[in-house]
Amino acid sequence: ETCHVPALTAAPVPPSGPSDGTLYSFYVYRSQGNASYPPKDVNAANLAGVMWYLQHEVMITDPPKFGITRILRYKVQMRAPASLLKKGMNFGVRYAYDSQKCTGPGKCDDMYDI
Repeated sequence: ETCHVPALTAAPVPPSGPSDGTLYSFYVYRSQGNASYPPKDVNAANLAGVMWYLQHEVMITDPPKFGITRILRYKVQMRAPASLLKKGMNFGVRYAYDSQKCTGPGKCDDMYDI
């Protein structure tokens, strides 16, 4: 089964101007039910992480947690914004999401202040 995700119509605007950071390309995986929605404000993991999640949190209930029935794979390309590079970082803080809402840890409202 293939999930169609619409392509972006315009490139996202960097939060702090152009960046000369390294362009990274990698795959992320997401466990999800039959619903189809864009991969925005959702959890994703490496393959080992999503398999751990399925084994330890999803398949321990019947029916499975959140109605999860499949694993989606996304190819991601990202470049750290200039403000993050100035702090010596390529990736920001990890936050968890449930049903497209930030659940922490920490203060979700402050998550994009860098």
